[in-house]
Amino acid sequence: MKIGLDIGSTTIKCVVLDDALNITYKTYERHFSHIVEKAAELDKKLIIAVGNAPTALVRLYELIGEGKIKPALIIGVPVGFVNVVQSKELIMQTNIPYIVARGRKGGSNIAACICNALLYMMDQDRGY
Repeated sequence: MKIGLDIGSTTIKCVVLDDALNITYKTYERHFSHIVEKAAELDKKLIIAVGNAPTALVRLYELIGEGKIKPALIIGVPVGFVNVVQSKELIMQTNIPYIVARGRKGGSNIAACICNALLYMMDQDRGY
């Protein structure tokens, strides 16, 4: 048996294959997650990294304005065309430290690279 699972920012995709690689189950569903709201409920120092969903950056901007969340750092690097530039510009208007890839470039891989670079810098500061 093999299972493939992809939980994205708006959908869940799952497929189950038997040993002969026949599909025994499949689903594709929207989950309407409220990821940024859940982060706000954590009440901890947070670094928020967004590499794919400009709508998450817009919602983060709204929650910052409402005083419901104040991340220590925002990494805002969504890629694409719809609301990408505008969402990054909103984040740059906050009083929160940010790392933003201006324009339409970015992506989850870039967000992960930035997170890794920050972790490596922390290790270097500790002498590792």
